[in-house]
Amino acid sequence: MMNKSKIEWCDFTWNPVTGCRHGCPYCYAAKQAKRFSGDVRINKGSSQLRKDENGLYILDNPFKNQVGKVIPDPVGFDR
Repeated sequence: MMNKSKIEWCDFTWNPVTGCRHGCPYCYAAKQAKRFSGDVRINKGSSQLRKDENGLYILDNPFKNQVGKVIPDPVGFDR
């Protein structure tokens, strides 16, 4: 779902955490997800994550890495 933007050079925006599946080469959301994901390979093996019936990742609590730091987007842009 996109929201009407008040930014003069932008018509619509969306929350990069929800992502999309278009794979645009200059995607801002994908870059942000990568920046805040940590090591996705390790995170995906964590018991903190589970998938719903649509294959989307579910977090019941904030995701924490091995040293206890909260990772805002533990699976990167994999939706």
